[in-house]
Amino acid sequence: MDDQLARRTVREDLATVRPLITLSRDGLVLVALEWGVDRPPAYDTALAAAARGGLELRELGDGTVPTVEAVALSAD
Repeated sequence: MDDQLARRTVREDLATVRPLITLSRDGLVLVALEWGVDRPPAYDTALAAAARGGLELRELGDGTVPTVEAVALSAD
C-alpha cells in the first residue's frame, strides 16, 4: 500500500470512530470506542489480551490509583 493510500485509509477509518461508553471512577476515565469499518481491528482489547495470557494489569505500590502498570507478556 502506498503512503497516500495508507493515509487516506486511516483518515477515512478514523472519521467513523465514536464513543460508546465512558466510565469514570476516582479520577480514572475509560472511553470505549466503536468504529464503522468492516474489518476487525489490528489489536486486542485489554480483556482479550488478558484472557489469552498476553497482558497483565496490576496496581503499583500500595494499591492506590493513579498508578497502574500494564505488562505485555511474551507470546510463547
